[in-house]
Amino acid sequence: MDGEAEDRHQPVLLRPNTRCNNFQLYAIAGRDGHASRAEDVFKVAILETLRWLRTRFRAIDLPDILKSPPPGDYKRFSLSDLRPWNNDAAAYKLEIVWLPEEGNWALRLTEPDHGAAGNAAVPGRLIETNIAYKLSPSIGVECAWKTVVSEPQGTETPCEVFRLSCVKYIARNPDAGLYQGFQLLDAAHALNTKKEIDKLKRYVENGSRTLPVVLISEAAPESPAPAPGMEGAAGAEDPEGIEKQLEKRFADGVKPLLTSLKAVWGKNPDRNTRVEMNSGDEPEGSRVHALFPPDAPHAPEPAAEDGVSDKPPLYERAPELAGAEAREDAIPEALQKTVRNRMGFAQFFFLPHACVETFRSKTHIDIAGGDVLVLEPALFGRGCHRHTKEELANDPEAACRAIEDFVRRYPVGKDIDFGGCLFVTEALQKERDHSLSAKNTKKELLDKFQAWKREIEHDRDTQLAGKEALIEKQKENIARLKSENAELRAKAHDLEVRLDAETNKPVERVEYLRDYSRSLNDRPKRLDKAVAWAEKRFEGKLFFHPQAKKITVSSNINLKRFCDALEYLATEHRDRLTGRINQAEHDRRCDDKYSRPFNTPPTGSSDAKQFYKVKYFPSPTTGKPMESTLDRHLVSGTSQHLFRIYFLYGNAD
Repeated sequence: MDGEAEDRHQPVLLRPNTRCNNFQLYAIAGRDGHASRAEDVFKVAILETLRWLRTRFRAIDLPDILKSPPPGDYKRFSLSDLRPWNNDAAAYKLEIVWLPEEGNWALRLTEPDHGAAGNAAVPGRLIETNIAYKLSPSIGVECAWKTVVSEPQGTETPCEVFRLSCVKYIARNPDAGLYQGFQLLDAAHALNTKKEIDKLKRYVENGSRTLPVVLISEAAPESPAPAPGMEGAAGAEDPEGIEKQLEKRFADGVKPLLTSLKAVWGKNPDRNTRVEMNSGDEPEGSRVHALFPPDAPHAPEPAAEDGVSDKPPLYERAPELAGAEAREDAIPEALQKTVRNRMGFAQFFFLPHACVETFRSKTHIDIAGGDVLVLEPALFGRGCHRHTKEELANDPEAACRAIEDFVRRYPVGKDIDFGGCLFVTEALQKERDHSLSAKNTKKELLDKFQAWKREIEHDRDTQLAGKEALIEKQKENIARLKSENAELRAKAHDLEVRLDAETNKPVERVEYLRDYSRSLNDRPKRLDKAVAWAEKRFEGKLFFHPQAKKITVSSNINLKRFCDALEYLATEHRDRLTGRINQAEHDRRCDDKYSRPFNTPPTGSSDAKQFYKVKYFPSPTTGKPMESTLDRHLVSGTSQHLFRIYFLYGNAD
C-alpha cells in the first residue's frame, strides 16, 4: 500500500513533444524590374500582415503594434514607425523583431490549437506561425512563411495545413504581387507560346523551386458536325478548300471580301481589322479598314457584361501577365476550384491541346491530351504523378481530391530554403551577435576616439589648404570669365549693328527674327515637354486637345521638326489666316526660320473627319460648344519619323 501511495504522489510525467513544419512558402514580392519600389513593396507586405493580424485579434484587445494604416496608405507609413514587440498574453504570444541594418522584419505568433474548419481542438498542440520579410532592393522583397506544429508524441489527429490569409492578400495586392518563377495567381498560367513553354521548362529544372507544378493538359476537341451545305468540303486545315466552298455557297458576294481581307492582312498582319458590308452584293459596297486611326490609342479592354469585374483589366496589370492566364472555362470543371483555392500550394499551368506536341518535344515530358501531371521539385526528388484523361473522366471528384490533397500536404515536414529571410529565432540571435560585437572596453573606445580625432584634424587641415588654393583659382577664373563676357557682349553688339546695317527689311521682320533666334534656347530638350512649351510661348494662340498632350519620350517624332511645326501654326499660318501678312511674306518667313515650307491640306476623307472632332464652335441654337471637325492637318517628317497635327482655326469671337 505504501508503494502505491508513493506512486500516486510522483511529479507529473513530462512527455516528449514532436515538432513538424506545416505550411511553408518562399516567394518574391514586387519583382517588377523597379528596384526603387522595393521599399514600398516591403511596407505593403508588412501592412497586409498587420491587417491580417487585426482580423485574428478582433475578439480580444488589440495591441498597439497592430494599429497601423491600411495597406493602401503605405505612402504615409515609414520604416521608422517599425519597432520590436514582445507580448505574452493568456491566449497567445506575439513577438516582432525589426533589424533595420539587415532590412529584416520577422513575426512569430504562438497559440494553442483552437480547432478550425469543423475540426476539434487537440489538447497540448501548439501552433507557431513564423513570417519574415527581407528588403532586397536588387530583387524585390523576399517573403517567407512557415507554420510549425508542436504536439505530444503519439497524437493521432492530423493537423490541417492552412495557407495564411496574408499570403493571398499580398499576392492579390496590385502594389505587390508574389512570384516564384511565375506569379502566384488564382488562375492557371497558359502555356500557349514557345516562350512560355521554355520558361516553364527552366522553372521545372530549377534546383531552388519549392512548389509542385500542376500541369493540366487540354483534351483533344471533338470534331464538329459539318455545316449544312458544307458536306464534302476540304478539311479545316485547307483554307483554299474553305474559300471554294464559301464562293460556291455565297456566289460572287464573298469573293471581293476575301480578296480585300487578304490584301489588308498581307500588309498589316498584326493590326486588328473589321469588315463592314452594305446590303448589296457590289464589291465597292465592302469596306475593310483599321479598327483605330493610326495615331489613336488602343481601345481599353471591354468590361464584363454586368459592368463589374473581379479582376483588373490586363492592360492595367504587370506587362508580363498580359495574356498569361488561361480561361477558367478551358480547365475541367472539377479542377477549377482547386486552381482557384490552392494558390501558394502549387503553381498551376494549362496546356492547350494545340501545344501538346510542342511541349513534349521541348521539355521531354510525356503528357497526353486530357492528362494532369503533378511535378515535384528537383529539391525533393523530381517525382511525377500522372492522372490520365480516363481517370479524370471515370471519377473526376476522386482524381481532383487526390491532386488537391497532395499539393495541400506537400510542404509538411520538408526543409525549405528561405533565402535571406530571418525568422524570429534567427533574428534574435543576429541581434544578440550585434550587441556582443559592440561591447568594447573603455580603453579601446578611448583609443579609437583619439585616433579618430587625430584623423579628423588632419583631414580638416588638408581640406582647408586645398580650399584656399581652390578659392584663388576660382578668383582667377572669375576674372577671366568677366573679360570673356565683355568680349562676347561687344561681339553681340557688333553683330546687331551689322544686322541692322546689312538688311533692308522692315523693322518688324528684324524683330521677329530676333525673337525666333532667342526662343531657340528655351525650346524643350524632351518630346513630352513640347506641348507645355508651346502653351506657354503661344498663350492664347494655340489650344491643345487633352489627347494631344499625351506625347511620350518614346514617340517616334523628330523633336526639332515638331517644335518648328507648332511655331509655324502659331505664327506664320495664323498671321496668314488673319491677313496680317500676305502669301509672299508668309513664304519668306518660312525660308528664313525653317528652311522649308509647311503644308496644311484638308483632312479629306469622311472617315478621317469622323474620327477627329472636338467640341469648339458654339451651336446657333443653344450657344453651347458643338462637335466641330478638325478639318485640316499638318504633315511633316521623314518616313521613319512622320507625324500629323490635326487642327481647326477659330477667330477671336
